[in-house]
Amino acid sequence: MASRALRQPAVLGRIGRCVSRSRFQKDWPEFFEPESWRRRDTVSIAGSAALIAESRLAGENLSLLPQASPGAWVALTFLIVFGSLVGFTAFSYCLDEMPASTVGTYAYVNPVVAVILGRLFLGEPLARGVVAGAVLILVGVVATTHGIGGAQPATRPTP
Repeated sequence: MASRALRQPAVLGRIGRCVSRSRFQKDWPEFFEPESWRRRDTVSIAGSAALIAESRLAGENLSLLPQASPGAWVALTFLIVFGSLVGFTAFSYCLDEMPASTVGTYAYVNPVVAVILGRLFLGEPLARGVVAGAVLILVGVVATTHGIGGAQPATRPTP
């Protein structure tokens, strides 16, 4: 378990990110227009580089990185390329092309996909609770994307 001293910079970094994003959005609203998704991706990657620098300044021990196994480097490269670059670019593009309620369901489906891939490729066990949770998530995603059971828009009374 991480000590309180190690968690504080992470919490402060997240708070700073939220504050700076809201300020950035207020000062440069054109940055958040639909056609600017490539700029958002570039800023996100630059922000990631800044967080790596911040972790170094906070005293995190990065000297063990060269000792990582080749398999760990392959896994990290895969996550960077497909999990971050391709995934975030696709997510940003979808935000411009689809309703946010549909695009937002990716966050719920990702754990289900991870469980399925873990079962298929690593032989991980599937407990009944995990299967029930996956079914519940998928039912919720289908209900959200198809507008099942949602609140009806409020109508104004006619004078």
